[in-house]
Amino acid sequence: FPGVRACSCRPWRPRTARLLELPKMGERSERRDVVLIVVDCLRADRLLGPSRTCRTPRLDALATRATCLTSVFAENSLTTPSFASLLTGLHQAHHGVLGMVGARLGDGPPTLAEVFTAAGYHTVAEVTGPLHPLIGLDRGFVEYRFRPHRDYHFTGWGVELMARLRDPGRARPLFLLLHLWELHVPRQVPPAFDAPAFGSTSYDRALSALDSFLGEVAEAAGPQAVVIVTG
Repeated sequence: FPGVRACSCRPWRPRTARLLELPKMGERSERRDVVLIVVDCLRADRLLGPSRTCRTPRLDALATRATCLTSVFAENSLTTPSFASLLTGLHQAHHGVLGMVGARLGDGPPTLAEVFTAAGYHTVAEVTGPLHPLIGLDRGFVEYRFRPHRDYHFTGWGVELMARLRDPGRARPLFLLLHLWELHVPRQVPPAFDAPAFGSTSYDRALSALDSFLGEVAEAAGPQAVVIVTG
């Protein structure tokens, strides 16, 4: 869940040392699949706050057995520089991606995908919105799947993704970066969830609908997978 309570005025240096200690190529039995889910526009107050009206049984169940970090300081409110920081561990002044467009991630410090790929993981990104490969965030991924923003979890894209995750013959171990756009304007509320029982606002109803899909993703990843949800 979102973030960690930490703030510093010093430059943020990439913390790659621990990641570089991932088990080596011959130690596959010790390596778990890792699924990093980033829900664009996810609001902690609507998911975790006392005034929430959404219904999120899958996320609630995950929270009961997970480590929950309920406070966050975002390095940037825009999607593209935020992802650059997420993948490099750097502030925008150091990775160079300052806005949504017009900048490209350089060949500086290793990205999270490069670290996992070097450790023998099959690295896949499922992204949308402004995260076009021209930005350079594809560096290190074996597969960087950029989809139109209208490909939501309840469309054919969602069905295809679940089929690939459930495929017993898929590449393992897996590092999957899953970027979801359903809470972004315009909110995506499937008809089955467009009712007061699933929230008092379109945002809350979209979140209720997304919860079911996130539960399916976690289930398909398997009981040994490391699942991280943030926004």
